[in-house]
Amino acid sequence: MSTVSSSLNASASSFLHDFWIPLAGRPGSEEALLSATRRLTVLFGAVQVAVGIAAPALGETVIRAALSIAGYASGALLGVFALGLRRRRPGERATLLGAAAGVLALLAVQFLLPASGVRVAFPWFALLGAAVTVATALALARLEDRSAPRHPDGARR
Repeated sequence: MSTVSSSLNASASSFLHDFWIPLAGRPGSEEALLSATRRLTVLFGAVQVAVGIAAPALGETVIRAALSIAGYASGALLGVFALGLRRRRPGERATLLGAAAGVLALLAVQFLLPASGVRVAFPWFALLGAAVTVATALALARLEDRSAPRHPDGARR
């Protein structure tokens, strides 16, 4: 129960502080925040119950579906981390577009490739997502570098 409880409370607290308060513009009183957190905890609990009820219709185990979804986030995150380790890092725009390309590639791998008879196991999702993220970001950075205006002394700006 403690794992479920902490998961629900963390989801409610994250939603409140990352979305609700910034959109509202002001945090409100402590009592109002506590009340909102309690309502959000119940809402997230209802969502988890709904997912549990709908899970048998997925045709695969919940664990497999959850790990497939985790592969999306870990692939993009691993790719961005790998880009950050480089001495010459691509810019923010190239990195974000690379991460988006990694997620799109995984969507294609999970939903389009099986229609043609090719299936990729979920443990490969993180590696594939990271590879596409890095390759796309580096290619975009190279394109941006070539199109950057040159200073009269020949250096790029």
